[in-house]
Amino acid sequence: MRDPGLQPERTVLAWGRTALSVLVNAALYLRLGLEGHRWGLTLSGVFLLLGACLLRWIALRRRNELDAGGVATAPSSGLMSVTVCLVLVSAASAFAVVWR
Repeated sequence: MRDPGLQPERTVLAWGRTALSVLVNAALYLRLGLEGHRWGLTLSGVFLLLGACLLRWIALRRRNELDAGGVATAPSSGLMSVTVCLVLVSAASAFAVVWR
């Protein structure tokens, strides 16, 4: 019998913290973009906001699975897709800030 320990719960909590940090960055990009009339940053902020919501939704769904007695499985492909999109949007946002 395999003892899953607390690793799945710690992973879900880490996803929640990551979603919160992406949400804060999205708010900063939205503010910077709207105040400076820089639509590229505003659009990046919107995409980061959507990514944060998706990441939080995946984390909550995973927590519900674990609370229902589900076994620890590998992360879904949805999580990987959201992560890749967030990295790409973050890179584009950083480029937009530097490019000025």
